[in-house]
Amino acid sequence: MSLPASYQSYQDLLTIKHNDAFAAFDKNGNIGVDENNEFEGFFVNDMRHLSKWNLIFEDAPFSHLKALPLQSDGVIMTHHLRNDEFYSHDNVIFAPQSCHVLRQKLLYNDTVYERIEINNYATERMSFRFGYDFEVDFCDYFVARQKFRHRKTGRIKKPVLSEKTVCFDYNGLDKIDRSTTIAFSHKPQNLKHDKARFNISLNPKEQFTLLVAIGQKKRIQGNDFYDVLQKKKNEHLTHGLEWKNIDTSSGRFNTWLNNSKNALIRLSSLKPGGIFPYAGLPRFNAAFGRDSLIVGLQTLWVNDAMTKGILHYLSETQATHTDAESDAQPGKIIHEVRHSEMCHVGEVPFEHYYGSVDSTPLYVMLAAAYLEKTQDKETFQTLWPHLKAALNWIVEYGDSDKDGFIEYHKTGNGGHKNQGWKDNASALFHADGSFAQSPIALCEAQGYAYAAYKGGAYIAEHMGDGKAAAEWKERANTLYKKFNRVFWDNEIGGYVLALDKDKNPCRVRTSNMGHLLYCGIVPENRAHTIVRTLMDDDMFSGWGIRTASMREKLYNPISYHNGSVWPHDVSLIAAGMTKYGFFDQAMTLLLAIFDAAQQFEHMILPELFCGYERSETDPLVQVPVSCIPQAWSCGAPFLLLQASLGINYNQKTKSYEARNDKLPHFINKLEIRCPKTGEILLVK
Repeated sequence: MSLPASYQSYQDLLTIKHNDAFAAFDKNGNIGVDENNEFEGFFVNDMRHLSKWNLIFEDAPFSHLKALPLQSDGVIMTHHLRNDEFYSHDNVIFAPQSCHVLRQKLLYNDTVYERIEINNYATERMSFRFGYDFEVDFCDYFVARQKFRHRKTGRIKKPVLSEKTVCFDYNGLDKIDRSTTIAFSHKPQNLKHDKARFNISLNPKEQFTLLVAIGQKKRIQGNDFYDVLQKKKNEHLTHGLEWKNIDTSSGRFNTWLNNSKNALIRLSSLKPGGIFPYAGLPRFNAAFGRDSLIVGLQTLWVNDAMTKGILHYLSETQATHTDAESDAQPGKIIHEVRHSEMCHVGEVPFEHYYGSVDSTPLYVMLAAAYLEKTQDKETFQTLWPHLKAALNWIVEYGDSDKDGFIEYHKTGNGGHKNQGWKDNASALFHADGSFAQSPIALCEAQGYAYAAYKGGAYIAEHMGDGKAAAEWKERANTLYKKFNRVFWDNEIGGYVLALDKDKNPCRVRTSNMGHLLYCGIVPENRAHTIVRTLMDDDMFSGWGIRTASMREKLYNPISYHNGSVWPHDVSLIAAGMTKYGFFDQAMTLLLAIFDAAQQFEHMILPELFCGYERSETDPLVQVPVSCIPQAWSCGAPFLLLQASLGINYNQKTKSYEARNDKLPHFINKLEIRCPKTGEILLVK
């Protein structure tokens, strides 16, 4: 995922989401007060349906008291506000903090619902005017992100006002008519196309409640809040029942796991084949192939239902033909799916974009892991043709020059230049700081291909296709030998980052080599060298493993991919370490990331954070453009825990087993239960 054009901070944005809609607010629950933050707003299918939503109190804003991104049920966003000293419209002076305002928001089925509760804590009657200023711009996601558009937009029609509603309509260039309706439970005394005002009077300790709905439907009702709240809670509870309950003797650790789980539930969208986790907020409320597959690998052991949903959706969106502009080839797994106007008319290639070299082998890897855990052969009757197409893509299209390695090269005018998980333009470089030119063969992509070949053989055996199983085993063995001959570099203490278009190696130390442990392509006698390299001070910051070594010329601890720390990256490395028996090092990474999580509100890990060295006096440094929540960061705690304890699921006994007896030093008991039956599956 590449950086946006601008660098506004997302740290203060509070977000809510449901399926293909999300809304981002400031700490007071408003939208559009800070015009520099491009993702404030209410977006549906990658189009902004509300660009300003500002609560006004006697024509002045309220003051901030407290904001709660989401309560423990994962459903409601809450803001507490108070008044400053003010003169009412009839010139009566009211002292500060006379008035408390509670704002509660939720998002369900493309509609934002807000509940406003105003309490009078003054000793006398209060009469005042309050309301909203609002705007609807129908801005495309890619315009919001990049701040420009080469073509004209569609037509916004004149707003239609009724007694308690305002309706905005937009005729898109893609021939889709979009609308936004704002509906109030009470009739405003003054309602215009950009504002609503209410005159109220409250006795001491009296309160006033207003309900608002903002959505696409013409007939939405402001007073639907309570019914929708119950539906949302029921949905959240249903999704939660798919997760195994992990309970430890540490309340803080339990909070970390539970909040991460709730964030993943919040990021998930319901697809025809099941639940699918979207990548992150506010920038990535969309289906991303690579991100979802890694989330599946991280959480399969505690929620195989989500993995099943991931596999079904990615099968449904698998490419069936070649299209240069979208980097599509038959059998390739999606990188990103977007639904905006610019996508529909071809201004950007992201309606169904396939510019990812690793999504396809990761898809096969996850499918094999799912089959091994669940033995769900019925599902594989549907998946098997898609898996064969994916394996064929690796051989026929992924390895474009037939040298035995899979490479990427952007074929369209838009899209991503770099197509591994480090897709920033500066992420692939040589030791002298020059950028690698494509086609590029990434080291971890070869590891994923190796694991996909082995996984394909395992699946083929279960599907009764012995010939295919033998073929994929042979391809795995061939790749194993050639990769270890070409990519290994004694001088850097590990594997080179990549081969460029001239087959010159990028001889730099990066976290990418840690993924190779996870894929199993590293010989036993080299694993210790890689682990030592990754845990040296130039790579391990104390908070996690840096994406690039401090020794490298392009190292930058505040960069996106050249020295920062990504929690999902660390979790895959830890899981790889324990495959080779390095449990102590994996435990060190678990504790480091757990400590990092405690630096963030509600212990929700961000997309990434800075790679500065940890010290006793300085806190962890955040990256302003880092998304919170980010799905694969929320999945990291589960894989880190599984890796550190060596937890595996025993299909025969229907219970978990742990290869490592050592718990984190602050935990003396861990228990895993099935939430549906209450059955204990593991006790340590």
